Amino acid sequence: MRTSLGAVVVAVVLLGASPVRAAPISIFTVAGANTYENTENNPCVFFGPGQSGCNKNPDGWSTVGDTGGGDPFNPNPLVNTYGDAPGELALFRDNVGANFLLGLDINDTSTAQILSDTTINFFNFAGVNIGSYTFAGPLAVPNSNNGEGFADYVLSAGCGPPGAVGSGNTATCTNYTPFSAPSGTRSITFTFGITGFNDGPDRLFLIGLGGSFPPDDDPPDDDPPDDDPPPTPVPEPASMLLLGTGLLAVARAARRRNAP
Repeated sequence: MRTSLGAVVVAVVLLGASPVRAAPISIFTVAGANTYENTENNPCVFFGPGQSGCNKNPDGWSTVGDTGGGDPFNPNPLVNTYGDAPGELALFRDNVGANFLLGLDINDTSTAQILSDTTINFFNFAGVNIGSYTFAGPLAVPNSNNGEGFADYVLSAGCGPPGAVGSGNTATCTNYTPFSAPSGTRSITFTFGITGFNDGPDRLFLIGLGGSFPPDDDPPDDDPPDDDPPPTPVPEPASMLLLGTGLLAVARAARRRNAP
């Protein structure tokens, strides 16, 4: 789905729901070269110009192409949603998990790109926003030479103890706090602006950290159900009658053996 950020309007009807949980997105350079790679378990959200798709795209995972951008900075918002199509949330759960990071692979050598307006929003089955992460920017993100297909930067919900070293886009972190899908998540929407394309392909990709979505994030009559737990089997009346008759026969036989 391609659109301008100004056209993105999300109608939220709370219906007495608890307040939306919002948290900032932090950005750090990856600690060490070639740490996170765009693979089948780290599927792509966005790919840069001149590409037919991500280098790994499991099960035809939808990706968003560059909408133009430009240099000097000109907002270039991209939008992608997972969960609208049947089975898409199941794919997200199986390939990524409820806890994840975002990797930003920059392959431009002449002009630093600009990242801005990045959000992650989680919606339940009723379309209510039940959680979000935001990063405003703009922030220059030059190539840090980690290699094509590897994250030059990691977007996360923070850096755990002992904390980040440095600041801004020169900080490093070895204990990232992941983004986490809240219970009841039905769809996940990513928006981000990135500009200054000039050389190789660029990718924003999910980094799976495991964990599963809680059960019942879909209604039981969803077709196909993503992760509804199987129903508890209930014995039929005839089966219960046979079971009772068998137990009665065993008890009678035991009494006969124990009789004087």
